[in-house]
Amino acid sequence: MKIKKHIITLTILCITILFYIFAYTNIDQVPIVKTIENNVKSYEEIKENTETDFTLATEVKEETSQVNQSSTKIESNVIDLERPNPIIVEENDLNIEIIKNDKTKLGTLGRLYFPSLNHSVALFHASLYDENLNAQVIVDNKDSAAHFSLGDSFVIADHNYQGFKKIINLNIGDKAYIKKCDGSIMIYKLNNKFIGENIKTDLISKEGTSVQKMEADLIMYTCYNTGNDIMITLWDLESI
Repeated sequence: MKIKKHIITLTILCITILFYIFAYTNIDQVPIVKTIENNVKSYEEIKENTETDFTLATEVKEETSQVNQSSTKIESNVIDLERPNPIIVEENDLNIEIIKNDKTKLGTLGRLYFPSLNHSVALFHASLYDENLNAQVIVDNKDSAAHFSLGDSFVIADHNYQGFKKIINLNIGDKAYIKKCDGSIMIYKLNNKFIGENIKTDLISKEGTSVQKMEADLIMYTCYNTGNDIMITLWDLESI
């Protein structure tokens, strides 16, 4: 009986011990599990928030980039609008400046320039009827071209062997400049050229038409080949 009591007592004791062990273990494990779960939850929240923040930051960065690009385009357009147009200097302007600054001697009427031919000559008033202003004497002089009236037309003449033969090489549209004694410049544009004849009292085409009947503000000519042949050029006044 005593043995049976001891067995029962021991059994109860074992059960009690096991109960306390089990209770103690569960008490320790519950907060650990909850802590782990809380940590996992916190980590997920932090991760989610971090991802959200990163997404927002990326969107803000992209929007900022787009704004910067837009600002760059606007600034570029402003620069384009404010940039002055390039200054285009026409050939005439350059010629005028060169002619104005040229110190070569002037004749009584100034000086005649052919920029396209790299040639110029002093220009003197002449007359077909006044021996004191004899056109032939004037053109015989070096660096001297005669300017005279032929009816209602104005004519300039010089010898071909003194450089005036270069007018043979002129092209329609080429320009001639007369710098007057007061410094002003007259510009003429070539509208026609042809071989004609000098019949002493007039200048005519090969068909017999007088230059006085032709449309021109100025006529220039020089000897061409031999005989009475001359190279006649007709000019329009372009500007003064």
